[in-house]
Amino acid sequence: MRTAEVQKNLRQLLGDIKSKEGLAIVILVALFYGWFPDSIKDLLGELLPNEWVSLILLVLSILILLILYWLLKRLISKIAGVKYEVETYDQQELKKVKVLMMGLSIPRLDPKQGHNWSQQEFLIKKCLEQGAKLKKVVVIPSPESVKYSKEFVEYMRTNAEIEHHIFEFSEAVDYEDMLGLQRTFNKAIESLKAQGYKEKEILIDITAGTKTFSVVASSLTFDNDIRMCYVNNKKQVVIFDMVVVKED
Repeated sequence: MRTAEVQKNLRQLLGDIKSKEGLAIVILVALFYGWFPDSIKDLLGELLPNEWVSLILLVLSILILLILYWLLKRLISKIAGVKYEVETYDQQELKKVKVLMMGLSIPRLDPKQGHNWSQQEFLIKKCLEQGAKLKKVVVIPSPESVKYSKEFVEYMRTNAEIEHHIFEFSEAVDYEDMLGLQRTFNKAIESLKAQGYKEKEILIDITAGTKTFSVVASSLTFDNDIRMCYVNNKKQVVIFDMVVVKED
């Protein structure tokens, strides 16, 4: 099996390695199955009788399995001792925002509720109202809505009185494609960080997205300072974050 395939299989089994225990488990598993048995035989086969080599191999295998068992117990205890909570913030949090990330829906005019882009318009106005120094609005369109990009910018320029040059559009991504959304979000966030923006200056708006869009956006707020928001039907900006809390 090629190295790339081993790495892929390990990621599927263990996810991204984010702890010392996880890294140690991956290294030990890779050594145990890919190098250890044959190498020990080659190393000691010419020095000791086969019976002794087999005995040493058995003892070392048991030792490695015990270490793996101990590491897994530590890793599981860490996971079991963690829970996620939703933390909400007041409107003053908008003052910190320098970058808004949002989806783009197909334009629709409702006789009662008005234009469906009006909620995002309201969010931009609210940020500026709170004194936010808005530098960028990063829009993630779907294949269906991407053709309305220019219309969206013109709508916001006219109604939210915001300059068109601060709008940036990612490549179009299917709003039901979880992995595609995750890649697109991560690419955009890494680009923003490379430009010097801090996590606490980034706000992800899920008003225009699907449920899948919202789930992916929520996962991006775990264990960092990125916030998330949406505009409800009462024209209120709800700002929140998924935070990791370790149980005592």
